[in-house]
Amino acid sequence: MSVKTSTPEQSLVRNFEISYRLCEKIGLNALDRNYRPNWRTVYPGTVNLFALVQLLYLLGTERADLLQFLLILPHFLFTAQGFHKFILCTRRSSKIFALRCKLTEIQALLLETKSSGPVICRTLNISRLLQTLIFVFYLAADVDLRVLSGFGGSHHPGSDHAMARFLVNTILHAVILLAAFHAYTGYECLFLGLIMPVGAYVDAFGNEVQELNSVLSLKERNDPAIRARLNRIVKLHQLMNEYKAMLEELYNVLILSTIGLNYLGIISTIVVILKSNDRMAYIFFALMFEILFRICLMGTIITVKVG
Repeated sequence: MSVKTSTPEQSLVRNFEISYRLCEKIGLNALDRNYRPNWRTVYPGTVNLFALVQLLYLLGTERADLLQFLLILPHFLFTAQGFHKFILCTRRSSKIFALRCKLTEIQALLLETKSSGPVICRTLNISRLLQTLIFVFYLAADVDLRVLSGFGGSHHPGSDHAMARFLVNTILHAVILLAAFHAYTGYECLFLGLIMPVGAYVDAFGNEVQELNSVLSLKERNDPAIRARLNRIVKLHQLMNEYKAMLEELYNVLILSTIGLNYLGIISTIVVILKSNDRMAYIFFALMFEILFRICLMGTIITVKVG
């Protein structure tokens, strides 16, 4: 029985499949050529804005109680990151789509050398696996937050008024967490999907250079073939530098703000855990630590690969 393997083109499509599907459902699919903010975009935008205003109000009312303030702060910081990414997807969707097109252009040029195909597929398949792990991680966090917010039946209202408040609270959390899961998971998978191909293409670029060295070492030199390979290497180098510049221009501010907010959030959750052992703080600590770790890891990989 033969095992069906993906082509590099299929691997690149699958690299964006999770983010495409999740963002499409809430009107934030910047990978669509014809994307414009639409009626579905109102849902995550309204939820995010509502959550920000509510959390700002709570921070203001609890500012005299340091522990309560620190309990609310991670919620606000995490929501603020989501709002920043929402603005990025809606206001700069054309830049995101341009990055996707640039990846296709680079890969098409690399695949003129057949031996580059397996090199590209290997890294893109790793990217897909990492995105699947992110999906599962955020899904588990979403379920835990629902349970801790009252979805697990821990509330036993004893009056009609209490029951009504419980139902409103339950529905409100369901609406917020549904939007949050689609948006945050889609954002993070999109970022990973744009970063990981850089590693694949740098490896394939190295393969191009090795192929050129092999041609140069032949006793019978084929000058037209050598010139063609040299021209392709120069073109690839130019395209990859353009992609790197586009990626930095789009994500530099977002990454800096994300790192700063997550550092602050992790410190506040540690204080809360030590002082009150709040279960919600453990979830936000895990979420923020995962984001911070992944951003630092991706930055290290890109620095090593490009360097």
